[in-house]
Amino acid sequence: MMARVIKLRPRVNLQYARVPWVHRDKNGNPTIIIDKACEMFSPPLFKEIQPKTILDHIRIRWFAHPLEGRPGRRPRPRVTKNVLRGRLKTKLYFKQYARIGRMKVKLEDGKLHKKKEVVPIIWKKGINIPLPKMFPKIGGNYRSPNFPTERQAILMQTLQDYPVFVVRNGFKELIIGYPQRFCKANFTNNRGTWKSNWYRWYHKYFLWEKDLALYSVGFFFFNPQDADMLKHTIYYKYIRTAKQYEIATHPAGLDYAYKLNRTSKRGLQFKFIPDLQEVLQLVKIHKYKVRLEFHPKQVFGRDYFQGQPIYILKSKLPNTDNNKKLIFTSLEAADRGWEVLKKEYEGSSLSKKPNLIVYNLESFLKDCEDGIEDPNFDLITNYDSYMFMERLNASRKSPFLNYWKGVNSKLFWVRLWMKRTILVFTKTKILVD
Repeated sequence: MMARVIKLRPRVNLQYARVPWVHRDKNGNPTIIIDKACEMFSPPLFKEIQPKTILDHIRIRWFAHPLEGRPGRRPRPRVTKNVLRGRLKTKLYFKQYARIGRMKVKLEDGKLHKKKEVVPIIWKKGINIPLPKMFPKIGGNYRSPNFPTERQAILMQTLQDYPVFVVRNGFKELIIGYPQRFCKANFTNNRGTWKSNWYRWYHKYFLWEKDLALYSVGFFFFNPQDADMLKHTIYYKYIRTAKQYEIATHPAGLDYAYKLNRTSKRGLQFKFIPDLQEVLQLVKIHKYKVRLEFHPKQVFGRDYFQGQPIYILKSKLPNTDNNKKLIFTSLEAADRGWEVLKKEYEGSSLSKKPNLIVYNLESFLKDCEDGIEDPNFDLITNYDSYMFMERLNASRKSPFLNYWKGVNSKLFWVRLWMKRTILVFTKTKILVD
């Protein structure tokens, strides 16, 4: 599993960007002014190699279309309306076929050299379809066929006592993000073409090695406040649906999140979402502290950090045979834990602040699977997660309340359809999100 790189740069809202060749009518619908676009539209990113013989025409139409990519900035020459329309159409098809893996870019040493003027691109078309590499099977795990291995089983036992947070509905189903193209598509008709849909289906069942550019995604949060941000966004955009399905933030076991991350079906990925506030403080403030040492494999920079930050205790405790590593998910938790250890080992001369190694949890788990790290360790979560679990445990102390919550969740389907039935007979106009 590759850890995500979180960039902390503000993103430009393209909806309100001033584009000279776009005009909006009274209803706010954008229209392109072709004359102005011809003057300001950038040159094509690739150049089509024109066929010279009949065989070239057949090869380009049914097998492979060679292109020459043009990276970097170039002058913007004036073009005609027909050329501009052709570029826009070609650009649309280029994007569709690139998403489904029909574009092959040939790079020297796997890198893009800025000095290169052109980059060869092969656009596979028509009947140029690779032979099946696998055949569909009922059940089984395509992403990690041997899961769980011996070390992965030990990891799952280690992670089962630590919480992460999810956004789910009243049916106890996780909220999954789907690409908009999937929500509006069927096999033969959507914004793309039936050919791209057919090839996506063929790739999923016969060629799959990794997911294509478009896939569904589920989220596991290390801070409940970040999960609440997703919940509030859902309520803001789909308030009636969110209220009907009782969208809420709930804890889940880190072992459960780890299992879904390794065994999710094709076209669906489960991602660890790091504590965003901790990432911000780490890259802006904490990384300059002398007592912090970054792991050699950790990827970070001025405004980004790879994965969920963890702080591995580097200082050794006196008079102890416990070789388990102490790992904290926030620097605040590490300092609080160090104060507790100082009281426990009051007679020993422990430093005022702990010395820590900064790494990310995703890479650490991968090292445990590969045998580089010991899968037996102790993980201490952040303060927000601790307080969330304390409030949840306090609400579970009442037996009557626990019984009522269990009955209420089992009758959720009945309550949902009773509300919808009453709504049908009492409202003259049905409101939808």
